[in-house]
Amino acid sequence: MKVAPRLTSFLGRLKLSIFSALARMIYHRRRSEKVIIFESNSDFSDNPRALFDYMVQQGLDKKYQLVWIVKDMEVVKPFRQEYPNVLFIPFHRSGLNAGYLLMMYYFSIASFAFYSHKLIGIPYKKSQVRVFMTHAAVPVKDSRDQFWPADQNTYILSTSEFAAYYRCLSFRGGIERCRFLGFPRNDKLFLDGTELKKRLKLDRFRKLILWMPTFKHSTGHRDDFHSKEKKDISLLTAENLAVVNECLAQANIGLVIKFHPAQNLKFVEDVNMSHIVTIDNKKLISLNLPLYTLLGCADALMTDFSSVYFDYLLLDKPLAFELTDKESYASGIGFLMEEPLDFMPGSKIFSLQDLLKFIHDLDESRDPFRKEREILRWKTHNHLDGDASRRIVEYLKL
Repeated sequence: MKVAPRLTSFLGRLKLSIFSALARMIYHRRRSEKVIIFESNSDFSDNPRALFDYMVQQGLDKKYQLVWIVKDMEVVKPFRQEYPNVLFIPFHRSGLNAGYLLMMYYFSIASFAFYSHKLIGIPYKKSQVRVFMTHAAVPVKDSRDQFWPADQNTYILSTSEFAAYYRCLSFRGGIERCRFLGFPRNDKLFLDGTELKKRLKLDRFRKLILWMPTFKHSTGHRDDFHSKEKKDISLLTAENLAVVNECLAQANIGLVIKFHPAQNLKFVEDVNMSHIVTIDNKKLISLNLPLYTLLGCADALMTDFSSVYFDYLLLDKPLAFELTDKESYASGIGFLMEEPLDFMPGSKIFSLQDLLKFIHDLDESRDPFRKEREILRWKTHNHLDGDASRRIVEYLKL
């Protein structure tokens, strides 16, 4: 028997109310409005992490109890001594157990919740501010019906009216909840990356390309890619890599391949060549190195249908789009816009020769798409600075 949506919503809210009340009774703690909770995927990263870093720098960890909800406690284990005023607790889906009740306790007493992937806090609770920080300024892939109702967020963070239009297509509404304050992680783009490059041994290169493909076959239940191929990036054959590495070596340009954290690594391969290396989120987090500071160090970005390039527009540097598998995406999850290539102000790479030409252009400082980038940058970003975290803290009067 089909349950009416209104009844389903009511039952869900009733369940949350019961569990949060039970949690407060069991833990016997006084209600506090000085609690802020965070969530991200990967754990302890993305926009919530960048905002958290700013809050700690401003001493807000002494004014508020900051609480991180994480899926893997091993990831944050090295940071527990570094942040003595911060609480890290594991995420629990449901169940009448101590872990779930502890999480629900903080969900219920928090006055602010910041999240990028899973809604945390108590939906529709008027005294609580829930900020969906997202991880995509403009979603390229069709992400409709993959989110909770827009009105469960107090605010939806965005970078501009143009970007908010596409974000709210995925929510099927919510434009009135958007706040155009910018993304905290973009603040990291403007930091000095000299030490980061040294620690990752990337300072030996004259120029640097960061290749950040989105995931195709995922580690979870979601596969955005329709293909029977054994490899997710058809351009990355052993023969092609050898040719590309030689081309890079001649110009002393480094290529860093950073796979998406949701990418199923069975369908890709680590590369460790003289001028091509791979790096993952776990390494960056373990070294406490922000991904977006690495991105800021790059002299050019190469991606496919990942929304990361909308953030990179802030730096006004060359872009390239690896599109050899476009049809596999089109027949898989599909795209949010009718023709995504119209939103890609950079070199279109459909073959090995296209990639080699992009490397040669970068080597000789040719930048044929600069005007196209500038047009899209002004559409995507109301603010062209590294002050999003400050704007958010001031807007919310933290």
